[in-house]
Amino acid sequence: MRKRSESEETEKDLRDQLIGLGEASLRKSYYPELQKRLSELERFRAFLDYSNDAIFLVDVPAGRIVDCNDAASRQTGWAGEELLDKSIFDLTDLPHSGQTGALFSEAKSEKGRALIEARLFRRDGSQIPTEMTLARMRFEETAYVLAVVRDIKLRKEAEEALAERVRMAELGAEIGVALTRGQGLRDTLQLCAESIIRHTEAAFGRIWVVSKENPELLELKASAGEYCRIDGRHSRKKIGEWKIGKVAAEGKPHLTNSIASDPDIVDQEWVRREGMVSFAGYPLVINDRTLGVVALFSRKPMTEAVLSTLGSVADEIALGIDRYMAEKALWESEMSRLRMETQLELAAQIQSRMLPSVFPAVPGFEVAARCIPAYQVGGDFYDWQETRRGVFSVTLGDVMGKGMGAAMLMATVRASLRATSLVHPPAEALRQAENSLRQDLYDSESFVTLFHAQFDVLNRKLTYVDCGHGLVIMLHADGVIKELLPRGLPLGVLPQTFEEGSVSFTEGDTLVLFSDGLIDAIQHLELDGALSRQFWAHTARDLVDRLVQVVPSSATPDDDMTVVVIKCTGS
Repeated sequence: MRKRSESEETEKDLRDQLIGLGEASLRKSYYPELQKRLSELERFRAFLDYSNDAIFLVDVPAGRIVDCNDAASRQTGWAGEELLDKSIFDLTDLPHSGQTGALFSEAKSEKGRALIEARLFRRDGSQIPTEMTLARMRFEETAYVLAVVRDIKLRKEAEEALAERVRMAELGAEIGVALTRGQGLRDTLQLCAESIIRHTEAAFGRIWVVSKENPELLELKASAGEYCRIDGRHSRKKIGEWKIGKVAAEGKPHLTNSIASDPDIVDQEWVRREGMVSFAGYPLVINDRTLGVVALFSRKPMTEAVLSTLGSVADEIALGIDRYMAEKALWESEMSRLRMETQLELAAQIQSRMLPSVFPAVPGFEVAARCIPAYQVGGDFYDWQETRRGVFSVTLGDVMGKGMGAAMLMATVRASLRATSLVHPPAEALRQAENSLRQDLYDSESFVTLFHAQFDVLNRKLTYVDCGHGLVIMLHADGVIKELLPRGLPLGVLPQTFEEGSVSFTEGDTLVLFSDGLIDAIQHLELDGALSRQFWAHTARDLVDRLVQVVPSSATPDDDMTVVVIKCTGS
């Protein structure tokens, strides 16, 4: 080899010195700055990797992932290297149009941003609701989109829980309004069922009520949702049978979010076919009384908030049904009372018209009478009729009992006596009347005390039969008081032979007939003495008025009061 000359050696040494000087200068001037920049990049990378948000850098327009942080791997379940083979559109449901389409457009050169909610698809097939911030940018004439993906699952759950609470509050309010609208029970419960379905998003719901006619049966009153018929095979359920009947029988709710494994749900084929997931059945109970059942079927699980609200709603509906039934019973009772009052008023009018309204004009006699029922109608009656010229039949009767039943029996007795008295004397008239009345008196378990007489005006003679009445007094003009005899048994007690008695009138004599209600009202006043001292000198009408006035004004009669007075004036 050729040996280098001294000049060449000198030149090489100089070159080496210059190169070494340049390297030293470069190392001294730029290396620290480069190290600083590299450290910053490492810190930034670590910051990105420790972030909870997944960050993707994707190219335009394909959306292929060119870089991502560690959070992207944690959220998706894919390794970083695996993610670099995928597109952002493979991992999300980002649309290819609208704001997203504009950011990924090749024609778009300027910067742009978008905030979009989308789902992130995980490797295991699950999905995460996310909020994505998309920002378009350029590096060295290449367009990219930076996607910052934030998991908003907890926020969504909180929002859904809040929305659910709002819906449940609205449901409770709607149920309250429906129950106070004053509509019929069926319409009210239908509104409740529709509100429950609307706010719970269940497939269908139904409300049964215990049958009024048969307490062992539940009757379907409302149905809403996919199955809204109320006249199908589920319209009636026996308490204790099937799931709904068991809820009613046990008085406890039955709740499940797994119908397919619930042995109490019998029709499992229907459950699978319809995709039903959950069931909620609540008894409608008031004071340990089961009034019905509300039940729901849903294709998704029911949350605790929904189940809790349904329990409260069931209590509201039970109160509404109870209130409706009470109001209906009160209304029916009031209508029944009004009908009864109307009937009693009509009966009272009819009964008052059956009593003689005009006293007969009998030469030489004054006749007066008064009947005061304890209620609107009663069992006391008095009657007279002219059977032939100068001859009158006179009757005062007291049917056992008060009110409508006694009034009806009184009308029957009066009609029978009127018919037989036209052609027969008192004893025979009563015998025939008893024969026709015997079955009625037996069936009604009643009897009648009766004073029935034939009054011969011309001969001033009274022929009578007393059937257990005994409240007849003759006040003679000389002050002697005489009770008329004989007395027999009341009609309807036992078969009997009627025995007649008679009494003759002289001028000033007064015959007083009265029912036992008068004695009861004046608290067992010694009537005989009172009549002899105070009343015998008055006219027949005054005597009736004074007898009635003896009753204390504060007394409420417990029995009908009837008085008949016949006074001989002699003129």
